[in-house]
Amino acid sequence: WKLTFYNNINAVIMFLPLMAYFEAPVLRNAMHQQFMSPLFWSAMVVAGFFGFGIGIVTVLQIKATSPLSHNISGTAKAAVQSMMAFYIWKNPATL
Repeated sequence: WKLTFYNNINAVIMFLPLMAYFEAPVLRNAMHQQFMSPLFWSAMVVAGFFGFGIGIVTVLQIKATSPLSHNISGTAKAAVQSMMAFYIWKNPATL
């Protein structure tokens, strides 16, 4: 779990300057409305918790199998999600 933690810290340090540079106008507009909302911060905390958990599960899966098996299972998951989007929710297919 330490590697996942350090990867998340590195991502925050690396992406904050990029976000500030490329999204400055959007961030300034959202500063008083969205950033002060408890709903926004609750959603961010839940998303961060699940993202961290997915990273730990990924490390455990690669430890138990192999990186190739992890890649194949990820591709199969994406295929199932795409099929669900097409058939259940009637999303259009694009090329």
